Amino acid sequence: MKLKALIVAAAVSLSAAMALCSCSDTSSKKAAAPQKVAETVAETTTQGTESLPDTEFTELPSEAEADFDYVTEASSELFPDTSGKKMYGYTGLEKIKTADGKKKCYIFEFYTYKSKLYNKVATIAKDLKSADIYILNDLTGNYELAEIPEQEPSWHDQATAALAANTPAADMTESAAD
Repeated sequence: MKLKALIVAAAVSLSAAMALCSCSDTSSKKAAAPQKVAETVAETTTQGTESLPDTEFTELPSEAEADFDYVTEASSELFPDTSGKKMYGYTGLEKIKTADGKKKCYIFEFYTYKSKLYNKVATIAKDLKSADIYILNDLTGNYELAEIPEQEPSWHDQATAALAANTPAADMTESAAD
């Protein structure tokens, strides 16, 4: 009996020792895993910050908000092939050189953000006195007038019989004359 009890006690001790050894290996692996994750996050953060725009942006004044909205809409039409998240930065108010002379404009930087990289698309200037938009030619340093493509009126821009019930008769005759 003593021999059986001794063998059982030895087996239990051996299995407990093996369990403790396997637990210590697992805990060292678990300790190494967060360090690897931390290194990966640090590398990703470093890669992402390397592409940050080097331009110093300023706060958009309230009187420039309508012009900013106009620039964001126009940039979608001017640069239809851009992909990624569109981002804009306001750099200030300055006089720019154009083919028509100097004009006072709000200046915006247009970027896309994709795969943790910022890609500069253009420097866009919006004239204060008109709806003209200028794009900086990086080779010459001059701003060139942008030609915004005309969009054809969509079906929802035209009055229809279904909408005519709630539209005054004067509005219907004007749209019919167009």
